[in-house]
Amino acid sequence: MNKLIFLVLIIGIIYRLILTSDGNFIFNMDNARDMVDVREVVVLGKMRLIGPTSAIDGFYNGPAWYYLLAIPFILSGGNPYASILMEIVLWAIGAYFLFKLVSKWSLPATFFVLTVWVTSNLVLLSTAYAFNPNPVMLLTPLLIYLMAKFIETKKIVYSLSTFTLAALFFHFEMNAGVFLLPVIVLTVILSKNINLLKTKIFILGLLTYFLLLSPQIIFDIKHDFIMAKSVISYLSSAAYMGQVTSPIERVPLMYETFYDAILPTFANFKQFVDI
Repeated sequence: MNKLIFLVLIIGIIYRLILTSDGNFIFNMDNARDMVDVREVVVLGKMRLIGPTSAIDGFYNGPAWYYLLAIPFILSGGNPYASILMEIVLWAIGAYFLFKLVSKWSLPATFFVLTVWVTSNLVLLSTAYAFNPNPVMLLTPLLIYLMAKFIETKKIVYSLSTFTLAALFFHFEMNAGVFLLPVIVLTVILSKNINLLKTKIFILGLLTYFLLLSPQIIFDIKHDFIMAKSVISYLSSAAYMGQVTSPIERVPLMYETFYDAILPTFANFKQFVDI
């Protein structure tokens, strides 16, 4: 099994390096904006309380994405390709912990899951350009692993790690991160560990989560709760994706949008898409 994950990592990394070599990676307007903002942080020393704009007008993602991008920016002197290498590293981390999660299954099942992780067009795309939601997808196996270890061992290191990564996901992509706290709580309850919610390690993890969201909270307070008002306005608005609908009618539309987005994860093989 250890040889399998080593082989998957080598093949997946080389595959991605070949695909993105010679400047063959995406660098669009959003990437250019991020590089300018990161330059202001690194070169001009302008610390940020917010990150890139979100899909909701007036609401901003957290600044963690900029601080993460600052690492390859500093190491490479501002070369945009360094951020692609960072995404490939995140992919490899995700692959390792995905293997840890599924290695207890049969060898064919494990091989199938890892093959999808290597070949999926959507996962490939996430390593072809540096975009703030990408770490959420790439590191989700790590989050699931940490959550499982937290519930299993009840150790503070896993509690803090789980809530820290969940908060960072909120920074990277609010649309995904907003659901993670309820997911963690619900997972604890469904695993018949409800008493864990009353423990110090859970409360410390929760405090860590909200502490890491403090930059956005401070920004919102300083700017007359512009983000809170934007979210309230969005939720109460009748418009969704150019269509006038009630909040209840939005649910199937959001499901269809999610379904259309997840189809590429089946590696574009028709027999998988038809499932």
